[in-house]
Amino acid sequence: MKILMINTFEESGGASLACKRLIEAIRSVSKEEEIEVNLLVLHQSENKKSVQTGNAYNLYLEKLFFLFVEKNSSIRFAFSTACFGTDISTHPLVLNSDIIHLHWINAGFLNLNSLEKLLSLDKKIYWTFHDMWPFTGGCHQSGECENYVNKCGNCNQFLRFDSDNDFSNKIWQRKNSIKGLKNIRVLSISAWMTERIKKSSLFSMNRLHQLPNALNSDIFKKTLYKQEGIINEDRRIKILFIGAVIDNYFKGFGLFLDFLNQLKNRNENIEVILIGSIKNKNLIKIPFPTLCHGVINDENKMVEIYNSSDIFLSTSPNESFSYTVLEAAFCETPVLAFNTGEIENMVNHKIRDFLVENYNTESFVEGFNWLKLNMFENYILTANANLKKYTYPYVGKNILEIYHS
Repeated sequence: MKILMINTFEESGGASLACKRLIEAIRSVSKEEEIEVNLLVLHQSENKKSVQTGNAYNLYLEKLFFLFVEKNSSIRFAFSTACFGTDISTHPLVLNSDIIHLHWINAGFLNLNSLEKLLSLDKKIYWTFHDMWPFTGGCHQSGECENYVNKCGNCNQFLRFDSDNDFSNKIWQRKNSIKGLKNIRVLSISAWMTERIKKSSLFSMNRLHQLPNALNSDIFKKTLYKQEGIINEDRRIKILFIGAVIDNYFKGFGLFLDFLNQLKNRNENIEVILIGSIKNKNLIKIPFPTLCHGVINDENKMVEIYNSSDIFLSTSPNESFSYTVLEAAFCETPVLAFNTGEIENMVNHKIRDFLVENYNTESFVEGFNWLKLNMFENYILTANANLKKYTYPYVGKNILEIYHS
């Protein structure tokens, strides 16, 4: 069986991680079956474990085009038009594959015409929905908007001019007109995502499988670095915060700063650890000693940092999955996060972790208080048994069964 994974990036963002790890999971369980897995991308990494195709300048064309209708610059990369892209239907890897598995295809890789041409081929096509974009009129996360249930339009969250027939409606209409759209086999990464796919007007009738993203439990685990009972009044509590772009509004950066200022007003002894890039360093005014690591792609280094942290903090209001929460959970680092997406299945609320139900600063402070009070007990707990379903053996075995079904 020849499987072709298709993703915009080889090594940037959560979808690329999910794609990479799914390939590793398949290879780890396919010893008795002859399986070839390849990865086709727009942006190749230095490792070059993929094949590159397409025109990277499509992204600039897309964003220039969107500039005239976007509500403001803060949402520029939270909405994709898919007006510009590359036709890959004649690529040798595509033609020679038995199964085509799409992941995140935006940022100028595939446009809607490219997708329609792929669907015209006589091949089984799977698509993992890493966010809501496949079934919306352009946004990657709709927030509280449910226009995608019927048809998109009146998009005042992302568009400067909203109406029944606005730009989001035009994108939705084009998606709805794609021949063969109903033949796509959809993969959902969480119950949260499954609920929305089933309600969507574009994909509610498609064959649907739910399978979480995979994580290598041989790498992500509790290490000897993590000591028991080391939290006391004289030592700083280390709070870890991670984001591809740390100061991203849609990852809850504003609430993150408010939360830290609240702790500062209470004279808490805190050290902040940041991983990720920063767009505007002048806006970062963290009131505690801070260690900025920048972008880290080394998984062993990430494990070291998770294990040396006391709390992993996620202030994102919308998450389809959250790989960072899952990685922290596997390393048995207490998690403080808003209850969204798949997160509630990854953590043990009020056992080791704390899930915030109301998205406000006070609720996060309440969670911090509970974690601080129970910090010693958190260190000596056993691992969460529910995490087994995210391991390579489980995900690898199940995706092969889905391919064969």
